[in-house]
Amino acid sequence: MATAGARTYSLSSPDSRIRIEVDTREKVNWSVFYDDILILEPSGISLTLDSFGTLGLNPRIINQESHSVDQGIQSFVPVKSSIIADKYNELVISFRGEYRIAFRAYDNGVAYRFITEIENELIIRSEEINYSFPGNYDVILTHTEGFITHQEALFREMKLSDMADSGLYFPPALVRIKGGPVLLLTEADLFDYPGTYYRKGDGYSLKGVQPGFVLKERQINDRTVIAEERADYIAETTGTRSYPWRVICIAGEEKDLLSNQLVYLLSRPLELENTGWIKPGKVAWDWWNANNISGVDFKSGINTETYLHYIDFAAEYGLEYIILDEGWCHPSDHFRVTPGMDLEAICNYGMEKGVGIILWVVWKTLDNQLEESLAWFEKLGVKGIKVDFMQRDDQWMVNYYLKIARKAAEHNLLVDFHGSYKPSGLRRAYPNVMTREGILGMEHSKWGTDANPDHNVTAPFIRMVAGPMDYTPGAMTMHTPGTSWPGSRGP
Repeated sequence: MATAGARTYSLSSPDSRIRIEVDTREKVNWSVFYDDILILEPSGISLTLDSFGTLGLNPRIINQESHSVDQGIQSFVPVKSSIIADKYNELVISFRGEYRIAFRAYDNGVAYRFITEIENELIIRSEEINYSFPGNYDVILTHTEGFITHQEALFREMKLSDMADSGLYFPPALVRIKGGPVLLLTEADLFDYPGTYYRKGDGYSLKGVQPGFVLKERQINDRTVIAEERADYIAETTGTRSYPWRVICIAGEEKDLLSNQLVYLLSRPLELENTGWIKPGKVAWDWWNANNISGVDFKSGINTETYLHYIDFAAEYGLEYIILDEGWCHPSDHFRVTPGMDLEAICNYGMEKGVGIILWVVWKTLDNQLEESLAWFEKLGVKGIKVDFMQRDDQWMVNYYLKIARKAAEHNLLVDFHGSYKPSGLRRAYPNVMTREGILGMEHSKWGTDANPDHNVTAPFIRMVAGPMDYTPGAMTMHTPGTSWPGSRGP
């Protein structure tokens, strides 16, 4: 548990193998040990607010409390475990300036978060996030040039010193400690706040950065809305709140990361009263095989006959859903259904066969037509929506995800966030959010070779630790070399 001395504090995991040390003298720094091996050197953390200064700098302690938790968390929709062990020790330090910092030590990781109790609305100018390592360790990261990104990139293995000085790396990120464990860096309980990226820091370190608050947007086409002007701060928010957890999953070997569920455990609990209607399942995907069907007496394509055939296929082979991807309607108007598509007949036939319908939608169109679209989908008997092309995780867009999760749940609709950022805990509060992309998936096999075997087998140990992946793990039949991807054949 926590002990104090000379304004330093120590917190151990329940099995005592992991230890956090917190130094609160000139500024708040934290460090982490595993089996008494230093795996994270003292790393500064702070939160800079307009009008309130920098929390964590010249800290003045009012109080510190510690406690232990040992309980089981039941997941109302299947995850990796039906009952998830939630066992940790926690230290919460209260500071003058109406803020606290909570630290947790689990047997398989550590985390911290800021908590403010300020009456006023706040402008968050920046958050200091540092991970300083004792050596030039191997890391596996995914790179992007900017904050407008689908977070689809190959995993890159390199030394910390080999990281690019420009560009960004998005979590989760894996660090191999020489002679010690492996670490996975990410975040949890991301609400009303921008997502985090990493840059190369001083020495052997990573530092967190977030996209600025969006002041002005510009719509490029029916699906792309860029941040044309950003503020020099990252968020506008209420003053009484908790902030995202900064998480380090810790494992003796990479294989142990597969069972790590800290992102789920550290996120806010269920906010839905009824989850009985939420049914996970397998999906037949029309876009993957370009609506090609063989051996039928009609022309395949985006038409009623093709989707009735898909429903028959799904029913015969035990697939719970089919998806109607791009093409079933005009991308800018859900109510301009493509000629030859009888959406009501398709949904009715699916209900007769016990096969649910998932509809692809452009995020911007959904936002423009939200209430009327969701009400119509529910009336048709649609079971879920695949929301695509957000490609941002500034504060506004993070709040959009929450809005869609809530509104979809009101209409008993599942949600798949495609074109998205990585999972950060939303699915625990809203388990109708079944999965999301935020990964370079095997759909890239249609037009290139970047989704290579190394990438495919790495994903479960890094990206999937954060949550489920909309990934396209394989195909029943693929095209032969030399043929174009629209020639791919499916059911």
